[in-house]
Amino acid sequence: MLEMWWGLYRLVRSARIGLTRIEAALAKQFAQRPQALERLAQDASVRATRQHNMAADPDESFYLRQYLFWLDQVIEARRYDWQGARVLDLGCGSGRLTLPLAERFAPAGVKEIVGLDVSGPAVAQAEAAAWQAGFQEVITFIVSDALDFLRSSPSGRFQFIACIELLYGLPRYKEILSELGRVITPGGLLFITFRPKYYNLLRMLFQRDAEGFNTVLSGEAGPIYGPSPFNWQTPQEAKRLLDQSGFKAGNVWAIGACSGIPGDPMASIAQPSRLSPEERNTLIDAEIKLAVEMPEAGRYFLIEAIRSGG
Repeated sequence: MLEMWWGLYRLVRSARIGLTRIEAALAKQFAQRPQALERLAQDASVRATRQHNMAADPDESFYLRQYLFWLDQVIEARRYDWQGARVLDLGCGSGRLTLPLAERFAPAGVKEIVGLDVSGPAVAQAEAAAWQAGFQEVITFIVSDALDFLRSSPSGRFQFIACIELLYGLPRYKEILSELGRVITPGGLLFITFRPKYYNLLRMLFQRDAEGFNTVLSGEAGPIYGPSPFNWQTPQEAKRLLDQSGFKAGNVWAIGACSGIPGDPMASIAQPSRLSPEERNTLIDAEIKLAVEMPEAGRYFLIEAIRSGG
């Protein structure tokens, strides 16, 4: 029955013939089934990782460089003592960020790095890469739902958590934020991304989806890409969410301020993998400069936050 409703929903969305009452009725069917929505979000994540290895994709590697640039800046500025610390890469996928975290934290004496994802195929790819790189002793990979894992973890377990490109597609993102505030130690560091409201407005315009545009303009979440509600924020709204979860938000940076991957509204301006190495270097320099001044302009915005109480 669930698959039937989803199929009908996608048909109505793709028709673009103004069937707002039917679409609203179909969306309501899913809104009344939060567990079904969660399952759909998980299934979508697994399908995406089967089709798209982010660790091997040249476009995703370009954006990884931006994440690592800002991470290295923070590590250098804050000078944490990582000896015996535990690190979590929540939504690790195929290990795009997990292995660079190990490269930085393992020499500093961290006790454990946990990479967690709901996609078994993606975790298998990450495990293989970790073994090849010699990090099998320091990285533990787990296949699990993010919220289930966090709820089963003791308070204050982690000193650093990365939650990159994950929350925007999860219906219970506010509950995950609350649990992140519990499982990280006071004074611990959170690196987290949110999908900008501006990005989704541009994408709805790019797709000529007036109904989706109005949904993004007037709310904070909705079924703009399918029955499972996606969410979006401005930097100010994201900071409020973090504050409510016990964090003090610091710097905010745009990731991909004037470029994109296929499907992104700004991919027609610049897609990293279609540029020469020299052009990519020029682009990344430009996006790094824009990241601070225009944090909402990116594909995502990245926030550095400290758990209050430290």
